[in-house]
Amino acid sequence: TGLGKGEWGWIEARRKNMDRFIEPMPLMTDAAMDEDMDMKYDWCGTGGWGENSWGGTEVVGTGEPVEYTITGLLPADDFIVIFRPEGYAVSTKTDIDTRNNPTDIDFVVSEGKRMSGMIKGAVPGHWISINAYSESIYDGRYAEVRADSDGNATYEMKGLGEASDYV
Repeated sequence: TGLGKGEWGWIEARRKNMDRFIEPMPLMTDAAMDEDMDMKYDWCGTGGWGENSWGGTEVVGTGEPVEYTITGLLPADDFIVIFRPEGYAVSTKTDIDTRNNPTDIDFVVSEGKRMSGMIKGAVPGHWISINAYSESIYDGRYAEVRADSDGNATYEMKGLGEASDYV
């Protein structure tokens, strides 16, 4: 709930042990690439000797609560489900048991927290990238700012999830 009309979000489910594997990209046929067709974002699959499973789906806000379903997941009790609404805080639920086809894994859009600061001593006029990532809540943001003529810049990242381990 909470996505405004036309606002976009991504919901993904994956096993905790998936972190040691490289995530596959959605497949796109050569014909689709030749035709400049849009890639379909819904995908799921298994990999990593059959112990991994992941899936995801796109949600678009209507102004009302939006239902979602992720199918094709292996039965396991260690799924992480992550809601990534564009421009809002990431929400995470852990230890979801797919052996019973769980329902009501609900999320509410949150404005989230912010992080800001100043950079000094950069090359005047050059672009600077600032990245923040929290391993505990699977959240990350970045900002790109340009240094002024004195080599200074300020940055701000909005929509961060609540965590104390951002790097």
